[in-house]
Amino acid sequence: MTYHFPKTQRLCSQKTIEELFSQGKVLFLYPFKLYYLPAAVPSTVPPQLLFTVPRKRFRKAVTRNLLKRRMREAYRLQRTLLQNEQGLYTVDYVAMVLVAKEVVDYSFIAKKMAKLLSQTTKEAGNYTKIDKI
Repeated sequence: MTYHFPKTQRLCSQKTIEELFSQGKVLFLYPFKLYYLPAAVPSTVPPQLLFTVPRKRFRKAVTRNLLKRRMREAYRLQRTLLQNEQGLYTVDYVAMVLVAKEVVDYSFIAKKMAKLLSQTTKEAGNYTKIDKI
C-alpha cells in the first residue's frame, strides 16, 4: 500500500464543492466537521477531498497552512479507513472543515480523524441497493 495524496484525489471543482456543502451529509467530531456525498455504488476509486481551515478563526496564512498540512498528512496515512470490508470506497466526495479555535497538534488530529473516517464509512455504507428492472 502506497501512502500518497495525488492531485487527482483533491477536490477542486467549484460546482462539486457547492453541491457537497448544500446536499452533502454532515458528521461532527471535534475538531472536525465533515461533509460527504455517499457513492451510489461502492467503487475502487478513492474519494476526492477538500481540507479547509477558516480564516475567521486563524488570521495568519502560515497557521492555516500548518493545520491543513497536518490534516492532509493524517488523512494520507489513514485513507484505508474509508474502505469497507471488501476494500471499496463508499463515498465520492469529502470536505473536512477544522472548527477548533486554537492550533491543535498532529497527534490529536490523527486520532480524531481516524474515528471520523471510520464513522463515515459506517454511515455511508448503509446505502440502499437499487434492484435492476
